Amino acid sequence: MATIFRSGKRMSACRIWLGGIGGRFGGDILFAHNDTGSDNSWNESVSVDASSQSLHFRPMGRASYVGANHDAKLTAKGAAELFWGMLIQSLQG
Repeated sequence: MATIFRSGKRMSACRIWLGGIGGRFGGDILFAHNDTGSDNSWNESVSVDASSQSLHFRPMGRASYVGANHDAKLTAKGAAELFWGMLIQSLQG
């Protein structure tokens, strides 16, 4: 969980967690634009995918975040940047 405050006012928050094993999102890394709530509410997820050359993360593409691309093959850093961008998006406008 992360919450960003500016001058004592809550500006943005998120929660990132691993989806339940054997569940609908088993093994996916999920992102929600809040720091409370149930595991049934989320805004974006990335899953581990493989090609013949490498392992990578594939975003679901639910995010309205600029640059979100369902066909992207993200590195671990790229997945972290996707979630970071979603967290700070509301601070940039």
